[in-house]
Amino acid sequence: SIGNGSCLEFEACHENGGKIGDESCIGKVACYANGFVIANEIGKGSCLGPSACENNEGNVGDGSCISEGKDSDGGDAEAACYNNTGVIEDGSCLESDACSDNKGHIGTGSCIGE
Repeated sequence: SIGNGSCLEFEACHENGGKIGDESCIGKVACYANGFVIANEIGKGSCLGPSACENNEGNVGDGSCISEGKDSDGGDAEAACYNNTGVIEDGSCLESDACSDNKGHIGTGSCIGE
């Protein structure tokens, strides 16, 4: 299922097999192939930015995996939570390329940058 105001840009949520909360997966190919192999859940206001949560098979809490804008070097932000197969709690992974290839458990308010 896909919540209100979610999956709004090119190929966002394409091949989705999981549950996506409101206002999530916003960005070009955000949440692409999410839950395709293992059903999962993405909370509200999460996975924002290009390719955020692409190939995600894990669970993502509210307000997590946000990589909009520019990275610390001034380049375009990279996908947060790309290839995540673990658990990411609320308010975590809030920078370019944060938590990519995560296979573990990331607690609330973690991996938020400077």
